[in-house]
Amino acid sequence: MSSTAQEYSPLMSRIHTYVSSELGILANAYLIETRDGVVAIDARLTVSDAEKLRALLDSFNRPLLAVLITHGHPDHRSIR
Repeated sequence: MSSTAQEYSPLMSRIHTYVSSELGILANAYLIETRDGVVAIDARLTVSDAEKLRALLDSFNRPLLAVLITHGHPDHRSIR
């Protein structure tokens, strides 16, 4: 996790992987950080994992642009 400011070219992005807790079945979620904001790929099963994912997102100081849910499993339902 990086909180340093950086200039982004139109094609530059950073991908952050969040692995949930064992209670959250160790599923991955991704935050794609771009110059204009962040796109979340999948979300979390438990409230505590959703809160941690949101805290990571908030640490980038960029708006959440979209949430993409890749499939309908319950482990991808909440970003809070």
